[in-house]
Amino acid sequence: MRTHASLAPAALILALVCSQPLHAHAQDAVQAAPLPPPQEKASAPTPEHDYRLQLRVIQFSADNKITDSRSYSMLIGLRLGRPSSIRSDDKFWIRDGAEFLDINANFDVQDSLEEDKALRFFLTAHIATISATTPGTPERPLRRDINWSSGVTVPIGKPTIVFSSDNNADHGRTELEVTATLLK
Repeated sequence: MRTHASLAPAALILALVCSQPLHAHAQDAVQAAPLPPPQEKASAPTPEHDYRLQLRVIQFSADNKITDSRSYSMLIGLRLGRPSSIRSDDKFWIRDGAEFLDINANFDVQDSLEEDKALRFFLTAHIATISATTPGTPERPLRRDINWSSGVTVPIGKPTIVFSSDNNADHGRTELEVTATLLK
């Protein structure tokens, strides 16, 4: 005669075997259900305006007076989707023409997007200038290199300082002001 203790393993095995087909059918039913199609994002059309960007490099002395200001302009078209660039390069000869300092301003604009009465874009700027003020001298001018790179937002029609850096050798500073003007 069998006791309950000896029937327990057999009952457990029987219960597992009998439940397998039901469990497998339940999984097949879940897998067979079709998935809903992915939701497509409705994208608003990008306006196809053209803009003039006015880039102004402003240098200030230690007493906050403007010592130099240079302006650069470029046209950007949102419909083109291509980067825009400015390259301006001068060579400043020193030591009777044996050596020169490279003075330049380089600007790259890409990924332009008009949004809420503002223009958003990624701006890279490299400015190389010289200074004859202390610690530089007319015989040995100080060359100053400034590199900026960032996404910026500029309100349309409003001059905006997008970058500003203190000078390392003196207490002056350099700023980059950008104005975006809608072309009609």
